[in-house]
Amino acid sequence: MNRILKYVFGTVEAELVSADPAAALTYYSAQGLRLQDPELTAPLTLTMTMAPHTWRRLEPMAQARGDRCRCIRRYGLMVSLARSRRRLPFWVAAAAMLLAVLYAPSRVWFVEVEGNETVPARKILLAAEECGVKFWAKSGEIRSEQVKNQILNLVPELQWAGVNFSGGLAVISVRERLPEEPVRERSSITNVVAARDGVIVSMSVLGGQSLCQVGQAVRAGGSYW
Repeated sequence: MNRILKYVFGTVEAELVSADPAAALTYYSAQGLRLQDPELTAPLTLTMTMAPHTWRRLEPMAQARGDRCRCIRRYGLMVSLARSRRRLPFWVAAAAMLLAVLYAPSRVWFVEVEGNETVPARKILLAAEECGVKFWAKSGEIRSEQVKNQILNLVPELQWAGVNFSGGLAVISVRERLPEEPVRERSSITNVVAARDGVIVSMSVLGGQSLCQVGQAVRAGGSYW
């Protein structure tokens, strides 16, 4: 039981240098200090163990008596905990790294956009964030089809969108709508292209410049106006 208490509350191993080690040991014991395992390691030097609170009392008493004492080492549970408190930033960082390792595969850390040319990536990222694709989101809870439909509704300039995951990276792939060709007026002058091979039997030029004459043979796909 005594060994367990010594381990829990901690132990100090100290060295005492005195002109008369035996008399010094008797004096400190008479003062109520519990000095354990005393051993004479040199003619004027004693080593011993004691509880931390005993060490705090011994230091001023030894100085007043003219003896010298120094702590060789401290050990025990309370000593280890005290050292750990001084290393609190280290343990906090270690815990954060452990959580990152455990949760990183199932969380979104970065979001990127690919395939856009004219639509700003920021606009697509904001739309994706509204759909739940954002930092620290659970990738397993994100449904690509739902996100695709929502992004297309929020960004009408897109023709197609999809979300792919690679570790902690979410990649939003998009394809923009093609610009619509302007509708030409039916009255505007354009090229006349032969639909099939044949011979021109008549022609009425109302505008532009004719590139062929009546009786001329034409081939399919050729431009004659």
